[in-house]
Amino acid sequence: MDTDRFSTPLVPDHTDLIKIVRDNLLEGTDSTRKIKVELYKLNVYSKGSFFKPHMFGSLVVVFPTPHADGALLLRHGGQEWMFDSASVLAVAQPSSVAYAAFFSDVEHEVVPVTSGHRVTLTYNLYFDDNERASAKDLVIEPPSAPQDESERMFRSASETLLKNPEFLPDGGTLGFGLRHVYQVEDTLKHVYSLLKGSDVAVYQSVRGLGFEPVLYLATGRSKKRSR
Repeated sequence: MDTDRFSTPLVPDHTDLIKIVRDNLLEGTDSTRKIKVELYKLNVYSKGSFFKPHMFGSLVVVFPTPHADGALLLRHGGQEWMFDSASVLAVAQPSSVAYAAFFSDVEHEVVPVTSGHRVTLTYNLYFDDNERASAKDLVIEPPSAPQDESERMFRSASETLLKNPEFLPDGGTLGFGLRHVYQVEDTLKHVYSLLKGSDVAVYQSVRGLGFEPVLYLATGRSKKRSR
């Protein structure tokens, strides 16, 4: 349903949804840019309804209407992820909503709904370079999207690597570049509590393996060669 046919009191800018999108979807300098949210569609998926594969990205908000199946499938780079909003909402508080955000080049599909009605709002996400993101926009506070799955995957891969006797047989240092932008002050101590997205997943995973990761500021310097 087009936006001229309905209205909604839900404004993502007035919730933590945009902060969560910024913290977990965007990286580098993109995470400091202003985000513009445009309501695009109201979708109601009833029994037998589905969506076959068809923009920076999209935000899909799923209302807590009873429904079964109708999972959202996301595909990119030869990988596939499933977001089962029905299962998430079944164990959530009654006033909760489920949501998913993804880039515009990610193929997405909704599998058939087997019962009930899956009601969603879809928002288009843009960068608004006519206005700078405010300090409030960039504040990282709970709630934030859970990192459990990414932490589990990274930790599992790290454990496998560390068990390989051919990996750093004489010991050594592992370094991981941060994927997000953080304000640098006199020290980096404050950054530990600000880590987000894949950065916090790496940090928590490494600590879980019994190591104590340390942040360093790396600066690149170009060297001039004389002939």
